[in-house]
Amino acid sequence: RELSARACAARSMSSTGVWTMMQGLPAGWNPHKELGLQPGATPAEVKVAFRGLARKHHPDKVQGSEGDDGGETFKRARKAYEILTEPASRALFDEAARAAKCREALQKKKMASSAKTQDDVRAAAQAVEAQLRARQSGDGRKREAGMR
Repeated sequence: RELSARACAARSMSSTGVWTMMQGLPAGWNPHKELGLQPGATPAEVKVAFRGLARKHHPDKVQGSEGDDGGETFKRARKAYEILTEPASRALFDEAARAAKCREALQKKKMASSAKTQDDVRAAAQAVEAQLRARQSGDGRKREAGMR
């Protein structure tokens, strides 16, 4: 589906609230992936996935053991659970994800357009160079013929 810059901007503006909600999380972070779920997961599936991760990564359970990341995995899973179980937060995140995809598609389109333009410029430059070489070699042949 073709997306316009205006539609992308509208999506971007409506999804800015989710970024303040996700402070401290890495760019491109996805709560679905954090919990190992598909984007259309039900609240029950979210709960089951979170509880499994919570049992495995809770700071009280893993403290001092190998692979202990100071509870960071648990914190990210908890944040994902909070986002995905709250309907308004989930809607904001989903909208922000769509806006990000939209921006990415527009960026790719711009890059493709730019690459095409660059290819056209290169082709034109090569054609001019070829014409110059042909003229130079033609001039050289004329000089050689004049010397004989």
